[in-house]
Amino acid sequence: MDWLFCCQSSIKYDKFKPQRRTPRGAKLVEEDDSEITESIGGWKPEIQDMYQRPNVSAVYCPGISKVFRNCHPTIVQAYQTVLVLQVFNVPEEFPTICAAISAANWGDRILVSPGVYSETLAIFKALEIVGTGDDRQQTVIRSTGKTAVTVESTTTQNPVTLKLKNLSIRVQLARGKFDHAIDNEGGVVEMEGCILEGGYWGLLNTAAGLSVLLDCDIRRCSGYGIFNADQSSLWMFRNRVYGHELSGINIQSKGSTAKLIENEVTSCKANGVMACAGAEILLLQNKITGNGDAGISLCDPGTMGVVRKNVVSGCGLVGIYIFDSASGVVEANDLRDNGHLPLSVQKDSVGKVICTGNAA
Repeated sequence: MDWLFCCQSSIKYDKFKPQRRTPRGAKLVEEDDSEITESIGGWKPEIQDMYQRPNVSAVYCPGISKVFRNCHPTIVQAYQTVLVLQVFNVPEEFPTICAAISAANWGDRILVSPGVYSETLAIFKALEIVGTGDDRQQTVIRSTGKTAVTVESTTTQNPVTLKLKNLSIRVQLARGKFDHAIDNEGGVVEMEGCILEGGYWGLLNTAAGLSVLLDCDIRRCSGYGIFNADQSSLWMFRNRVYGHELSGINIQSKGSTAKLIENEVTSCKANGVMACAGAEILLLQNKITGNGDAGISLCDPGTMGVVRKNVVSGCGLVGIYIFDSASGVVEANDLRDNGHLPLSVQKDSVGKVICTGNAA
């Protein structure tokens, strides 16, 4: 299966190790972390832990990058792989996606032919919904004045898991409304090759949910492209986030985490990426350009970020802005050509941030 991967931590959380299952064609990935380990040997223990936490091993299938080794142990424990049981076709067998959802059982797959489907989806069971067109823009789920897709899960032991592939999800925002393309309330949402467009937020990830995005476009929202809060986790690899009225990605609240690797975040009117209110974030090898305020902003006590090997340029105020007692590591980033400063660490965060090897 395209999305089967099992993670285990090699640092701190051994008691959460799940049973490892290797599917046919899968590879076991190990990485030499000696250079990183040596370079952080003198840092504070809590910063060492944050920096090392992503360096874990994983089993992964072709098509899923090894970067998804990054996993919080409680999510590993809760994560359930969905086995496809039955296939439903829209509109050949069912006239609407909602009708297919009603008929489907836990773990079934729904194949959606090219077309525009004006409906809203409520997901309370594990499903896979795949567009069958040659291009993801050929299969469109369109909503006006309502959130297009809502995933709601009430348990972390067997969470509702929704897999979306090769789809466009578009929301026409009604006046005074705050609707989204996808609202994930405690479930596991996996998206590959999708477009989220319009609405106030492209993706709202709350209630300890997990959202995984690969090769997606999140664009032109009236608020944030992605808002992740309430002890939720966000993994993003090789996505494009652009054209939002506020920040591209906002990670908020204690217990919320994000791993952002090889993404592009551009042309947002506020910050490219913001972490605040005690969140933890890893940014590795992203391209964050042309945003109105800061490219990356870390703020508030308890907020911690590892920012490594990113290109942050063309932002209106500053490349990276760290303030209000936020902490972290800023290493080997290209911070040239920003409006006022490449990097600003305010006095209440001085001594809590390690900066090394950045190009300014």
